[in-house]
Amino acid sequence: MEESGNERAEKLPRTATTVQPTLVETIIKTQTYNNDSTKKKELDQLVMRMIVKDLQPLSVVEDDGFKQLVHGLNPRYKLPSRREVTRTLLPSLYQNEVKAVSQDLEKAQHISLTTDIWTSRQTQGFITVTAHFISPEWELKSVVLETARIVKAHTAENIAKEKTNICNKWNILEKICSIVTDNASNMISAITTYMKRRHVPCFAHTLNLVVNDSINNVNEVLHVKNKIKQIVTFFHHSVKALDKLSQLQEQHNLPIKKLIQDVDTRWNSTFYMMERYIELNDHITTTLCLLGKSSMCLTNEELELIRKIVAVLGTFEEATREMSAEKFTSLSKILPMVRSIQDWMNFLQWKEFSSLQQLPF
Repeated sequence: MEESGNERAEKLPRTATTVQPTLVETIIKTQTYNNDSTKKKELDQLVMRMIVKDLQPLSVVEDDGFKQLVHGLNPRYKLPSRREVTRTLLPSLYQNEVKAVSQDLEKAQHISLTTDIWTSRQTQGFITVTAHFISPEWELKSVVLETARIVKAHTAENIAKEKTNICNKWNILEKICSIVTDNASNMISAITTYMKRRHVPCFAHTLNLVVNDSINNVNEVLHVKNKIKQIVTFFHHSVKALDKLSQLQEQHNLPIKKLIQDVDTRWNSTFYMMERYIELNDHITTTLCLLGKSSMCLTNEELELIRKIVAVLGTFEEATREMSAEKFTSLSKILPMVRSIQDWMNFLQWKEFSSLQQLPF
């Protein structure tokens, strides 16, 4: 029986079966996609989502390195200009997202809001409102409705008007069952007095107030915190000290870690600063002594106090992280979490008492 053409081709070396592209196919591969082509539009959308998701500047489409990368991946695709991104693609993407969010909000039966007000470095006031709801498919969703500039004074009445306007834009005012904010009196009054909605204080914010007040009202704790902060500042401003600290860690085959500076508005940064200091204490002390800064070193008593502070703050830090999750509801966790914190505080207090009484532990 005579072999078919395909059967004979299969027996030939692979290089012999390679099909030579036609002239038309070769020309097509060198031409860019038409602006109205499906592939061009698809790739434009992927670029826009990268810009939005990764918070890239719009000018990234003009960067030579990015252009070379895109050309290497697909020579037929030409990036949109910055003008096209700004005037066409970004507004189109925004409108599509608004439509999708509106449809989700329309299907939701009950919606909870979280909101906060802050002042930018340019001393401009802003408010952000985020909606949380459960879809008909029982999926927990969170969407930022708006970040708006507040020009008027931050009175309860003005805040209530701004929030009401945002809710009316999305047609969800009657679906609002609760609003979570910090404990500021103007926020509480805006929700309860003017909007006539249920106010739920932010538990994470309450934890922040509890820890900050505790640290700032215990002189011994405040003193050791400021002393560590002074040491961290010294290392951040001294290249020589930072290099020496890194060298000591390398000599002991340890991963190089830097000291952490705390931020006044975030208590957990104080916890991270102290925790990292304990971890690097030996190397920090050695570095300070070698540089003639031994007076900055902590005493054994101060170091022991830091260890106790970290043990206490650790449970608050864990609770803060747990309450900051986005993929599940956290309100039901508050009471068990408070009870756990109380039990942990009682345990540490008993442990401290036992050590003072020289009792076995």
